[in-house]
Amino acid sequence: MTPEDAYILAKTVHGQWAKLQKDYPPLRGVAQNKLIPSNVVLKVHPGAVKFYKEVKLWTDKHDAAQGKIK
Repeated sequence: MTPEDAYILAKTVHGQWAKLQKDYPPLRGVAQNKLIPSNVVLKVHPGAVKFYKEVKLWTDKHDAAQGKIK
């Protein structure tokens, strides 16, 4: 996936979160500001990271957790 595509995907999911929660009940328990937990155990695409930083969901904790993933 290109960085641009990952960025657009993250932006779309974030922007449509309320609709996704309405359409998919299991998502209702996740707040929009918790879409990317700081203890995520999978590598996050750099394009998505760029978006999450723009909307202030990406923190130093995220960077630290990503640094531990091989």
